[in-house]
Amino acid sequence: MTDTKPGFFKRLFGAKPSQPDPECDDTPPEPRRLDMLPSGENPIHVFLDQLGLPWRSPRRVVEQACGIQQHPWYRSDMVSLEQATPLPGFMLPWHARSFDRLSPEFPIAEFEGIVSLSTDTRLNVQKTHDALAQHLGPAPIGERYNTWICEWRAGAAAIELIAWPPEWQSQDLENDAHDAEPRLITACFIHVRTGFRQPPSELEAAWLAAFQAMDPGVSLYPQSAEQILDTAPSETELEYVREPSGYLPQLLGKLGWPSDRRALIFCTTQLFVIPRDDILGFEIERMLPAKGGGGSRLYVRCRTSCPDVADKLILVTGNGKPDGLNDLGQELATSFDKPIEIRPYEYDA
Repeated sequence: MTDTKPGFFKRLFGAKPSQPDPECDDTPPEPRRLDMLPSGENPIHVFLDQLGLPWRSPRRVVEQACGIQQHPWYRSDMVSLEQATPLPGFMLPWHARSFDRLSPEFPIAEFEGIVSLSTDTRLNVQKTHDALAQHLGPAPIGERYNTWICEWRAGAAAIELIAWPPEWQSQDLENDAHDAEPRLITACFIHVRTGFRQPPSELEAAWLAAFQAMDPGVSLYPQSAEQILDTAPSETELEYVREPSGYLPQLLGKLGWPSDRRALIFCTTQLFVIPRDDILGFEIERMLPAKGGGGSRLYVRCRTSCPDVADKLILVTGNGKPDGLNDLGQELATSFDKPIEIRPYEYDA
């Protein structure tokens, strides 16, 4: 299932600002959107090459070369990229998260850095911005909820700066990382998303050309074409996400298969191409109204190249009714001759 937030940021606390900044309005700053270079290259990718970040190499190769170690403050596994050029004030080398649901056969698609040059949160963001702006140009800086942020985007690639001014946070939350390293409280966190999506193989391109849409009987609630093009996929889904450029007019918001039904193809949040041989089954999660409004989610269970993971669940679509996806799930299971599990009801708490 798609991660909705980078895992790095999940480890950091977040609460509504206790004291809104009187100098800021309620509108978050827009990202600085970068055009592609005359050569056709993505400017963020070119900058990552200049830094020496290994965003093109399979994760397996990078982890073998650099090793996996425990993050000194967040205690999760990471790959430390000591050969990459650091920014001023780096508390650690550039690094990337590592866990069992990230395929070793695909490139690392997210990188992280932490800058502390001052005990002033805004100054840390400003100085980090200034270092990056030398290569990417200036970007707006401002308030978003309880954070101070700045971002550059080029297609699905992005570099985001984010900090948590301590005066805007709930004061009764504990954070072991902050106890271990107090500079984290006011540090600027850098999150890089390369936006990597593998182009369709020759066989997959033939499947896409022979695509036949089915009638799902329900809305699939797709994102817009612009959102799909500009949104990086989750690192856990890279095995089955493909570059959508050129395919969205035909496939956006649709679900189906090629004429020989050798793959499941759908384009809702990303363009997914899942070979029939990699489909293990389908699952439906059903939730009754409680604190939440209830609903259902349909997943396809797939094989994975992750050595320590048996399989992965890829979200196909959601629905506002607990039994709203039962018919669609049954039809897909029948079409691909795969099992389906309709889970017992749970309360949407």
